[in-house]
Amino acid sequence: MQSFSKIHKLIGTGQTIVPQPNASPSDTVSIGARLKAIRTKAGVSISALARDSNVSKSNISKIENGIISPTFEMMEKISKGLEISTSYLLSRDSLGNVGISLSRAQSGFKMTDQHYEFEFLFSDLQTRRMVPFVTTVTSNGLPAKEPAAHKGEEFFYVLSGSVDFVGGDNDPIAMETGDSVYFDSNEKHLVVNRTYEESKLLWVWLE
Repeated sequence: MQSFSKIHKLIGTGQTIVPQPNASPSDTVSIGARLKAIRTKAGVSISALARDSNVSKSNISKIENGIISPTFEMMEKISKGLEISTSYLLSRDSLGNVGISLSRAQSGFKMTDQHYEFEFLFSDLQTRRMVPFVTTVTSNGLPAKEPAAHKGEEFFYVLSGSVDFVGGDNDPIAMETGDSVYFDSNEKHLVVNRTYEESKLLWVWLE
């Protein structure tokens, strides 16, 4: 499999990109399209990626075709299989290690599943170590997916709404607007709405 180390060597340093004043939701790129572009550019088949990432061919195909959204655990495995960082996978297809980046409202890299909507910010920063994003919790107090773990450390701040945070083997922690929590991503964790109103969280993940 072709390594992406050559691509990373092309990335410059200290560049400042002027934000696009007309950025809009239509400018965003889907995670499936991004994954397919990276995979095909590297000359990697779905079968080979499934073997190297331990993610099934069916799930990879469904992600690329927008049928399902990957979990963070899936993205981590796929990134490892492609020999890239997860932040690179969650970036736009433009080179540049940016010194300053401005993310316009509603112009982030979007991903949605049954319980959450994610908007990944500063997606022009391909080499960023932190992955900041806004999460809209739409699970409406109903049972959501099982808690999951992945590498790194995380922090989130409740912008609006009311959620339960489940971390490790601890009892759920009720969190309201203005509350925040920092935790080890290797511990299984999950966020669920406490009401039928959407909640918004400002979230930062450090790979």
